[in-house]
Amino acid sequence: MSWTHASLPRHRPALDARTPAIPRRSARTFAAAPFRGPAPALPAVLALAMVLGLGPAASGDPAAAQVYVADAGGGTDDRGQVLAVDPATGQRILISDLGDPSQGPVALNPRGAVFEAGGTILVAAPLIDEGKLLRVNPSSGARTLVSDFGDPGQGPTGGVPVGVLVEPGGTIIVSSWTDDSLFRVDPTTGARTLLSDFGEPSQGPTATALSFPAIDDGGFLWVSGRDGGEGEAVFRVDPATGNRTLVSDLEDATQGPTSVFAGAVAVLPDGRIVLSASDDLREVLFFVDPVDGTRTLMHDLDPAGLICGAASAPQITALVVGPDGRIWGNIRESVIGGVPGALLAFDPTSGGRSIITCFGDETLGPEGFSPFGIAVPPPSWIFASGFESGDLEDWSSSS
Repeated sequence: MSWTHASLPRHRPALDARTPAIPRRSARTFAAAPFRGPAPALPAVLALAMVLGLGPAASGDPAAAQVYVADAGGGTDDRGQVLAVDPATGQRILISDLGDPSQGPVALNPRGAVFEAGGTILVAAPLIDEGKLLRVNPSSGARTLVSDFGDPGQGPTGGVPVGVLVEPGGTIIVSSWTDDSLFRVDPTTGARTLLSDFGEPSQGPTATALSFPAIDDGGFLWVSGRDGGEGEAVFRVDPATGNRTLVSDLEDATQGPTSVFAGAVAVLPDGRIVLSASDDLREVLFFVDPVDGTRTLMHDLDPAGLICGAASAPQITALVVGPDGRIWGNIRESVIGGVPGALLAFDPTSGGRSIITCFGDETLGPEGFSPFGIAVPPPSWIFASGFESGDLEDWSSSS
């Protein structure tokens, strides 16, 4: 089975009936947009930081660390791109154009993104052959193939990689949209093993349409999906056995506010789960207790008209805990022809939000058209702030 960019099922497929995927932009649109062509070189301070093994660059404040976004639109032939974002200014630069063969294997429609301990970025690209897991050098934008989900020599095939995370030992967990499974991938060989088949009841409650996965301090995996009863739920997965436990049922009012659709998940340092959820045209964030599954409201994105000019309700496409302790989330407008979206930061204490970058603001760098995965550098990396700075500021090591 294959899809076009506009018809790729999301992790909440029922949303497609009311919120079609943002369509391709025409070649003419891209030709007129600034910052097209070869990716600009990274600032000298960023390149130097990579050479010294300190990671991509910002001042002693970890909140200034650049983050990286997998954008499902943009780049050559609208195949997608990886953008770096400076949270201090909202400025963006193009790191890797997934349609540019000079940077490595071409791909289509990147979704999940995560940093590895060595400083490279893993990107799940579902729409090329059977889907691929790529490794991106954030300094050069060069891509290498980690695992080809259409290659039976590397393990089970047929899955379409969407979400990706890295376990403490360096092994990779990938969520597959089409066969509702979690795979474990060897970071060196790309060999895949099936960890949890959400269609197999012997491993626990069944589910479909899995979200990007998250991981807690104990190594347990967290994912949302549509459970066997056609409701939405949050699941915990044992990393050793793949066995699943349904922790929070979004149709169960005894556990807190209910919702129709479960979306992205993230795990706070205190163990609480943050879950995006939607009901009709309203998007919210819940805290979910990891033990009893009770839900409390953290943030309500309604009205959405205040976010980067969006005129309709947004869809949260990814959540991650940032190095500053806030929850960072990508949103895109959930209508055809809507604004490109934004990267937001949510304060888990106050529930407030702030805008890091509006992807449609061309004055901040290359546009993003459908932002998804967010790769956050480890908080131990020390950076020199800003893309334009040529000086090392507050240069130090956290070790």
